[in-house]
Amino acid sequence: MSISPIMSAISPMVMSYAPSNTSQIQDSEHKQIIQSLQALGVTPSGDKETDKTLLNTIQAQLAQTLNFYGVASTGVAETDQVLLNIVMNAVERQQERSNESSSQYIPFEDVMNAINITPTGDIEEDYDDTITELEYRISTAADEEEEAYYEALKTEVEEQYTDYTYNQARNDLFIGSGQISSINRFMMI
Repeated sequence: MSISPIMSAISPMVMSYAPSNTSQIQDSEHKQIIQSLQALGVTPSGDKETDKTLLNTIQAQLAQTLNFYGVASTGVAETDQVLLNIVMNAVERQQERSNESSSQYIPFEDVMNAINITPTGDIEEDYDDTITELEYRISTAADEEEEAYYEALKTEVEEQYTDYTYNQARNDLFIGSGQISSINRFMMI
């Protein structure tokens, strides 16, 4: 699994802190802070205030990132990191599934099958191939009945393609609006 966006953003900050002798630490709160930082994979500085600020910064960034994905923060950095890992794994799996099923839905696939064209999964290419084949069949039709049949199929394909592309454009606009709304909500925090 890749490094989480939170840890990659914090890594430069962590590198700037030089760890001191942690064996002299007597404060139990500082011990908990150090344990939390170590559980997150961050090297503590040894200075209580610096470590506390670092842990609070990590917690705030984790909470903000979780909120962006619609998950409530627990207020505990280690738990939030586990939650974020789960969310990021789910996002990666969803992207992988999306990439695996990259072929588009072809609304006129039944017409393609009827005229012996194998769908490629690319709606633009499939539309062009289908219309080209139907135009060829219209021009070489044996009689008016056959010509009318292929004309009807061509009209059907054109209507289905237009309806599909119109609906896709509407969906894209709706999804884009939702993303803008989420970003606005994220920026207000």
